[in-house]
Amino acid sequence: MNPTNRIILFSIFSLIAIYSCVSVIEFDLEEEGGQLIIIGEITNNPGPYQVQVNRSISFFDATSNLSATAVNDATVVIYSLSGQFEELQFVSNGTYETTPNGIRGKVGESYFLTIEVDGEIFMSSVETMPPVPEIDSISYGLSYVQQNNSEGVILDIPRIDVFVNFQDDKDAENFYLWKWSGIAERRTFPELHTVRFNHIDSIVPLPCSGDDDSPCTCCTCWVQKPERNPISLFNDRYTNGNYISSFHAFSIPATTEYFDKQFQLSISQYSITKGVYDFWNQITEQEETQSSLFAVPLAPITTNIRNINDEEDLVFGVFSVAGVSHFENMIDKNEFDLIIHSDSIRESCLILSNSVNVKPREWLD
Repeated sequence: MNPTNRIILFSIFSLIAIYSCVSVIEFDLEEEGGQLIIIGEITNNPGPYQVQVNRSISFFDATSNLSATAVNDATVVIYSLSGQFEELQFVSNGTYETTPNGIRGKVGESYFLTIEVDGEIFMSSVETMPPVPEIDSISYGLSYVQQNNSEGVILDIPRIDVFVNFQDDKDAENFYLWKWSGIAERRTFPELHTVRFNHIDSIVPLPCSGDDDSPCTCCTCWVQKPERNPISLFNDRYTNGNYISSFHAFSIPATTEYFDKQFQLSISQYSITKGVYDFWNQITEQEETQSSLFAVPLAPITTNIRNINDEEDLVFGVFSVAGVSHFENMIDKNEFDLIIHSDSIRESCLILSNSVNVKPREWLD
């Protein structure tokens, strides 16, 4: 471990009283540049946990493509107030990660983050991991959003709205955020594979499409859809202790990419701290009111990370300490009055990104 961090381990607790608050940073977008952009989290899920460290050039342009300004020589450490700590390992493109069997987040425990870059030490506020309720059930609805196509024609684009139901904790002020991912079952048509010869298209089935004696091994695949964070937020200011019924958490595009056959939805319900909620809420307000997510902000952005020796060295980002619960459910497109036309891909389904031709063990039959 870097000697500087050994010093931090012994001295950091004396700094907590000074640096455990949330800072409000006002960025002058015309003049400021080179700010650190730090996004990280620790949860009650098993690790590894990740922290992304990047540096902007033109601040708000850079945040839309963090890997382009990756900081690959930082020293990143997560600490708990109970005395645990772990230095994260560099992975790639500004991403640092704990080991699978390393530090483990626990509800009720307090954590903070330090980053050393170019001799400067940055520290997050101390955040206590809040408890999180389980999702009791979910429901769906079909809606449409209007969107212009390339010819300027307004189209009604279908989407599946997802609503969650859960019991809010009456003994605390709670803040929530939802993320989702899933597995899509997809069908392609390798038996209709075509080859052009002398300007004539002929059907030449791929070997994996099978025959009378062997089944197709590349017609049906299961495609992993990565986690998406729609920045869907909720606080219980006016509903504290109530049963939260049919809260619209997010929407899924009703396209072949997700609903060719079935889509196994995985929902992560995050119980976050107020500082983290304020950060994402301000980002959401900018997205809703501006043409670009990182356009000139209407108000200062709140961050819980600062340079411990230089208040004028501005930092953008957030370190999230969150309790997380999970819910999984299968969605069949036949549940909706919805016609989704197949892409009729005449290739192996294995050409789809993140696809496998063996049903995953976690697939809900």
